[in-house]
Order: sequence, then C-alpha cells, then structure tokens
Amino acid sequence: MVRSRGGRRDGRAAPRIPARLEAHDGAALERERDYDAVAFADEDFGGQDGVGIRLSGCTLSGCALDGTDLTRASLRDVVIGRLRAVAV
Repeated sequence: MVRSRGGRRDGRAAPRIPARLEAHDGAALERERDYDAVAFADEDFGGQDGVGIRLSGCTLSGCALDGTDLTRASLRDVVIGRLRAVAV
C-alpha cells in the first residue's frame, strides 16, 4: 500500500511513500546503491560517498549531508524534513 501526502498547490503530485518503511541500519552510504522504502532518521552522512545512490519512496528526517558527494544521485518520491546539507 502506498500513501500520498495529499495534493500540492502548484499542481504537482505529492510524493508516494509506502505505508511501511524499513528503518536504515545506520551504515555508511554505498555508492550506486538503490534505497527503496527506507526511513533515514537522525543520521549523519557528512563527507560520505553517495555517488549514484537512488532513493525511492524514502524519508529523510533530521539528517546531515554536509560535504557528501551526491553526484548522479536520484531522489524520487522522497519526503525531506530537517535536513542539513552544506557544501553538497
């Protein structure tokens, strides 16, 4: 089952987030990895290699990405809250 956060005022579709998300295990980001239906909460990925990661149907809440390399990263249907991302 997928839940939607409701429509947007600008006419774009709201992100489609699965009803059940797997909590991230706290491990470092793995380059070129697919992350599907994962909840990232209060994690510090600062300075990590996130080249080519693909996030789909995920949430990022209270995370830090300072100095993380996100070259070719893809985010599709992702909800972000309280994200710190300096020099990304």
